[in-house]
Amino acid sequence: MQRILLLACVELLLTSASSAQYFKLQATLKGHDDLCIAFCPNSTTLVSGGPDGINLWDVATGKNTATFKENRGPVNSVAFSPNGKALASGNWDNTITLWDVKTGKVKASIKGHASVVNSVAFSPDGKTLASGSSDDTIRLWDVANGKSIATFKGRAIVLSVAFSPDGRTVASSSLNGEIKLWDVASGKTAASFGGLGEVYSVAYSPDSNNLASVGIMRQTTCLWDVATGKSTVALDDDGAVAYCVTFSPDGKKLALASTDKTIHICDRVTGKNTVTLKGHTRWVSSVVFSPNGKTLASASYDKTIKLWNVEIGKEGENTHN
Repeated sequence: MQRILLLACVELLLTSASSAQYFKLQATLKGHDDLCIAFCPNSTTLVSGGPDGINLWDVATGKNTATFKENRGPVNSVAFSPNGKALASGNWDNTITLWDVKTGKVKASIKGHASVVNSVAFSPDGKTLASGSSDDTIRLWDVANGKSIATFKGRAIVLSVAFSPDGRTVASSSLNGEIKLWDVASGKTAASFGGLGEVYSVAYSPDSNNLASVGIMRQTTCLWDVATGKSTVALDDDGAVAYCVTFSPDGKKLALASTDKTIHICDRVTGKNTVTLKGHTRWVSSVVFSPNGKTLASASYDKTIKLWNVEIGKEGENTHN
């Protein structure tokens, strides 16, 4: 009996060790000054945007496959539609551009914001687009006709918006540190919390139960319980300021793009930093997991994008350089 128990413990330990995630640098993409990134739903294409427009990249080869140049100014945010056929960009000229991914042509130029569009996000069904602007508003748009559906008024510059995976709410974060959840159906505020300095980025967990936020204050780099609006765990950013946060597709990990030139991989339950990815030479501005969970992409002010393989291996194989 003791031998059986011993073998069972050994098997459990081996299984636990082999199931750990580790990250290996796959490619460094150069040639463009891109600060925001997003994955296509099929995980094979990455889009990047910045001062010199929009670029598409092949994830397998790391090659630049297309450049969209019809935009009239720098790009702050990019997002693929759920079917991967359309692309939205939030722009410095106060507009949102809807692009046809296959042709690279502009499908629509959406106007209505009175200032820079800092963030865009599609609803899970792809029918609605949310945008956050320096005009202190969050707007919802009908993707089919480009018309405004609703306007939510905040009290400060809106830095980030995110649709909940269940499509019921839109989260926004602002320069005044306020995080709000907006009920899509009623247009009313469902919850409001935070308020401790700029919150640069918010992201929903895949189950819609938690919201992650990162900001200039330590108290805003954390996980929130959506139902209660209470902070549940602090995310370990190692003392740096994080610009962007994203969940892994399985919801178990979070990646933080940091001013210390690294990407911090944090555990959802404990908030502890389990891996620190190094390689960028300036602040990391954006980070995103591929939908299939196999790749992590990071963009930086060093004018590079890095692709990291997310693999299963032994704990000791975690890549830090």
